Amino acid sequence: MIQPRKFYFITPIFFLKILLILWMETSATRAKLLNNTWNDQNNCACKGCSEKTINIECVGKFTVREVQGIINRITYTGSETFDFSLKLHTPSAIIPANFLGGKRASRISLHCSGRAPTKLQIDLNAFRTSSFYTDTFRIFNCDLQQQADFLFLSDFEKLNSLSIQNSLSVASDRKSTR
Repeated sequence: MIQPRKFYFITPIFFLKILLILWMETSATRAKLLNNTWNDQNNCACKGCSEKTINIECVGKFTVREVQGIINRITYTGSETFDFSLKLHTPSAIIPANFLGGKRASRISLHCSGRAPTKLQIDLNAFRTSSFYTDTFRIFNCDLQQQADFLFLSDFEKLNSLSIQNSLSVASDRKSTR
């Protein structure tokens, strides 16, 4: 004997409840990512990140991939810009070419801290994708002895605020080695 097929009707209210539950789970997962509650085994973490602000703090030795991995986790649409802040607690750091992985920052802040200022070196093409969008660039408490020049800022068309505060080895008369 063939059983008759059962049809299930979903009421609009039930359907909306399901959508709400799915949205809440997605929002909770996203909040965990944005508030640094993911389980990373690295030395860098996102502190208060969102679609418009990326604040990364690194302690000890870190890799560029760690920082770029955090940047890539943030929900981001290519037409928008964000504020980027990197806080370093490490003896030295090299910021390589294409550091932001194609993303565009409107404000860039590099904070060095610890017992001795971080020896910071920035590649000529580190922030190239942001050169048409960045209006503020700040460096705090860094040792810039490794930075022969500031040519990495030469293509920044909208830059109207450059601040280098409490930093060592800043010399405007040094000859470029590039």
